[in-house]
Amino acid sequence: MDLLGTGVRAGVTARRLQRSVRGISRTVVVSFLLTIFAHLAVAQLSPGELSDAHAHLEGMTNCTSCHTIGKTLSREKCLACHTDLQARIENGRGAHARYGGKACVECHKEHHGRTFSIVHFDTKSFDHRGNTGFALEGKHAGLKCRQCHAPEFIRDAAVLKKGERETARTYQGLVPACSSCHADIHRGQLSSECGACHRPESWKPASLFVHDRARFTLTGEHVNVVCGKCHAPANDQPRVVRFRNIPFGSCASCHKDVHAGRFKEECANCHTTAGWRLARSKFNHMETRFPLREKHALVRCEQCHGGTAAGRTGKGFHIAQFQRCSDCHTDPHRGRFTRQGSGKTCESCHTETGWFSGPMKTFDHSRTSFPLNGRHSSLECTRCHGGKDASTLAVRAVAAARVGRCDDCHADPHAGQFAASSDCAVCHREGGFLPSLFSVEKHSKTAFPLDGSHEAVPCVRCHTVASVNGKNVRIFRSSTRKLCADCHKDPHEGKFARWSSSGCGSCHLTAAWASVRFAHEQTGYALDGKHRTVSCAGCHRVRGTGKGMDGWQFSGRPKVCSGCHAGTQTGTQVRSQ
Repeated sequence: MDLLGTGVRAGVTARRLQRSVRGISRTVVVSFLLTIFAHLAVAQLSPGELSDAHAHLEGMTNCTSCHTIGKTLSREKCLACHTDLQARIENGRGAHARYGGKACVECHKEHHGRTFSIVHFDTKSFDHRGNTGFALEGKHAGLKCRQCHAPEFIRDAAVLKKGERETARTYQGLVPACSSCHADIHRGQLSSECGACHRPESWKPASLFVHDRARFTLTGEHVNVVCGKCHAPANDQPRVVRFRNIPFGSCASCHKDVHAGRFKEECANCHTTAGWRLARSKFNHMETRFPLREKHALVRCEQCHGGTAAGRTGKGFHIAQFQRCSDCHTDPHRGRFTRQGSGKTCESCHTETGWFSGPMKTFDHSRTSFPLNGRHSSLECTRCHGGKDASTLAVRAVAAARVGRCDDCHADPHAGQFAASSDCAVCHREGGFLPSLFSVEKHSKTAFPLDGSHEAVPCVRCHTVASVNGKNVRIFRSSTRKLCADCHKDPHEGKFARWSSSGCGSCHLTAAWASVRFAHEQTGYALDGKHRTVSCAGCHRVRGTGKGMDGWQFSGRPKVCSGCHAGTQTGTQVRSQ
């Protein structure tokens, strides 16, 4: 009915146009009207051309293949044709199963022409996990759609039956299993569930693999072994790592017998995976003929037993001679204490606890030719005898005939000043080098005896440090310091040089500088009467108030009374100084 009404309306319109158009031939008008009518009729029958995929349904007779008369586009009719989608939806597989019964026309539009793509969606916003159930994680997240949705990865038989043309453009047919896209590098040795060992972020290392699930669990040092040490490539397939049929029934399956068959027991009787060292194993050396005690228990096995397997040569594990210390240890004393007839053995001084413990710790040095007194008694043995321990001890010259001289051990701090008398004990004691034993009485026997105020002067005031033979030492022997002027500055500035035939001692005493024994008669002006009681300063202190000899005048003083005294009405008055 709609088609008929449309035709009638088109005829009326044509007649109206015919009456209104004048001067135009009837044939042209009729042809024009028929063309318009034909286009209007087609427009009512089909909105436009179908896509290339549905081009075979083009035509009025095929409308009901997809459309139901009087209703909207039927979802059931679409699935009746797309039976593979129907099966996937019923099985809850793929994106279509997750759309909750939506009509096909909501996503797939038709009648837009042959080249129009009816399969269109935004790949950037597409929820791959929610729509397909397969989350894109790790390395998968960076792939383009067609890197996975490619014909070579399609495994669904129903999709493959549609031919190459369909498989080249479809997004269906993939199987969410690693083996559908990735080759099995293990060649069937392990489970096809790659996710049991590997993560999508990277295939190496297989971080999810737990060796405890294998028949050979890793313990102790085995945990640190690189996988490739045990899982090497197969001989017939160099690129295929072997994970099956690896022998592990005994240690010899992987490890070479370092004992060369000398021991028939199982390795586990002596060793554990915690370490091959016997000290950390079940082996008990106390059950052997040579129990290990104290320091011996800390010695590495190879130090005594050697080992050809490790490139060493040694006595092996069956050692015949071990009763004496010298069977293993060299004598650091070079036979000094074990000469024939001495009766001494290593045990006389040493124990297994330590070379310097036991008898050695209480060794009585007083029985030797050099008793230890004072500071010597607190010294470590190695300070004199050398060596860090008894195994490297090198007895020095103290064991020779020269024992007892200080310079056998001590450097001369005086640079040979007392070479004529090498007995340090004259000045020093073993309790300490300071204070010195050199007394004032002993100093009196030198070329410069100490008396008076000199006795209280500290030694270092006179015995200063100077260079001797390129070495700074304190000077004790000097051929120059014998006069007062060698140490003291002349406060008189040479004024008394003509009277000091015996030096400062002509006037001064060492008891005190103020104590003067100057004979005034030798000046030509004898002191008598009251003059004898006048202090020196009363006449000779004439100017200034400075310290020392400033303001003193000894020469040129007046010798007549008026030179010092002025007469007055009341008597005689001394001139003010």
